[in-house]
Amino acid sequence: MKRLIFLGLILVSTVANADVAATVDHAGISDLMVYAANPSAQGNSSEFNATLQLLINRQVLANVAQNNHLIDEKKLSASLDVEKQATLAKVAAQKYLSEHPITKTQIESAYTKYKKNLPSKEIRYRFIVVDSYKKAEDIITDLKDGQPFSNLAATYSAANNAGLGGESGWTASTRLPAPFMSYLHQMKPMQIAGPIAIPEGYAIIQLLGERATPIPSTEQVSDTLRQQLEDEEIKAYVEKLRSSAKVRITANGEK
Repeated sequence: MKRLIFLGLILVSTVANADVAATVDHAGISDLMVYAANPSAQGNSSEFNATLQLLINRQVLANVAQNNHLIDEKKLSASLDVEKQATLAKVAAQKYLSEHPITKTQIESAYTKYKKNLPSKEIRYRFIVVDSYKKAEDIITDLKDGQPFSNLAATYSAANNAGLGGESGWTASTRLPAPFMSYLHQMKPMQIAGPIAIPEGYAIIQLLGERATPIPSTEQVSDTLRQQLEDEEIKAYVEKLRSSAKVRITANGEK
């Protein structure tokens, strides 16, 4: 209980040193708390107001938890320590990246590797999943009799895409479901194969077409590549820090 009172005093002190944006019973919400929750709220009144309402809703719930002692002192302390650790780590990572920004050359090099690793083609197909071999055979018979694949998929398929007529969309040739891969690579457009045993039952597949994999421009994937490069930079930075840090895993940490 003393820990909760102490934390409450810290919160009041922190809010007292900033502009109070709202109060919920005896708990204050400062503008700094709003900015911490959503940095884009600075200079943006609509973002500020939306974030403030979110924090008010959280505080209403937090008051219930605190007043009813729904979390004990040790768990609360540990939770706050983890939040503090995450915030400090994020700040350190952002500072490191600001001092070691990803260069245009790095992005261009990553883009070259990205293009090299793209599969040569994409495949578009559709499928129907049923729970028995007999049902699959009956559906194949209906298909041969001219019934539309999409109608049969919508009626009988247990797959999540049944409402889409069994459509898969364009899929990289290297990411096809394992049970379908050997069939699709040998089929001709509009050809049907099945029944194929799969973990969910039995499937009927139809190849709709294939095409060369579209290659996006550098600009289209630059944000993704930059994020990947930044993740790699931080990973290397953390490994370097760990190598010089005194890390000791105690008996409690050996689970």
